[in-house]
Amino acid sequence: MVEMKKALLAALTCIGLISGIEAKAEVFRTDSERPHKYSERQEFKKTGTITSKRVSASFSIRADIESSEHEIPVVSVSLDGEEVGIMENPAVRGEVYAVMQIEELDRSNPYPEVLFSSFTGGAHCCGETKVLTSDPSGEIWHEVHLGSFDGGPKQATDPLENGHYVIVSRDNRFHYQFDCYACGLAPTRIQKLKGKNIVDIGNRPEYRQIYRKHLQVIEQRFSAKEEVISNGFLAGYVAIKSRVGELSDGWKQMLLHYNRESDWGLRECSAGYDQKGNCKKEEVVYKSFPDALRAFLQRTAYITNE
Repeated sequence: MVEMKKALLAALTCIGLISGIEAKAEVFRTDSERPHKYSERQEFKKTGTITSKRVSASFSIRADIESSEHEIPVVSVSLDGEEVGIMENPAVRGEVYAVMQIEELDRSNPYPEVLFSSFTGGAHCCGETKVLTSDPSGEIWHEVHLGSFDGGPKQATDPLENGHYVIVSRDNRFHYQFDCYACGLAPTRIQKLKGKNIVDIGNRPEYRQIYRKHLQVIEQRFSAKEEVISNGFLAGYVAIKSRVGELSDGWKQMLLHYNRESDWGLRECSAGYDQKGNCKKEEVVYKSFPDALRAFLQRTAYITNE
């Protein structure tokens, strides 16, 4: 009898009749009506609705009463027709690049999540990204801020094609840390929704293949010569090497190539700055780039304190 129940459960799971089985991702984008991929003319959708299982999300745009240069894209989320939450983001007026997605991001609750991301405008900025998720009981819904990601709207993806949707981005913490934006290298950052928090999972062994593909490209930068390479680039390189279990080798390469003349990133203000731009407490000053890099990678959890 037990074996029969297991077989029945497996069959129902395969055809998607058991609660919690992945539904096909439902996605709405405002910029999906471009006449041609090289066309300068852009058509933006202003309304739209998507539905998955019992969850629906509707997109609209309202005026920003505080700024004539912006509009406010709005996502209203409903469960069985009853509204459970509203999310709003700022956007440039007339150019509302936004994405709305219903996907299973946290399997600890009974319903799929609704992700909402829009481009705020500005250089190197920003896909302001939020998600509406329920608690394990399914009765209380929370808005969780996933982050302000470099570039346009951010969408959850399934990089391993195993049904587990995550947020894949560049690690913004590396930008300007040890060199200019264009000079540096921001490693891939992989994060997962867990309750009301977004957590890093890039150190899990199953994601090493993603970092190895990245390494295949960037390691072409190195040669046998002791040429100087940007410290911003090397910081990202060492971080990626740590993700594939090759921290020691990455560290040796860094010591061989780092710029000993640069003092970018050697001063750290961990307490934050006041309104006048002064550090609230005494700054930490590192003697060298390797010292500053080790502290930074420990702080961002790329290496342990061991």
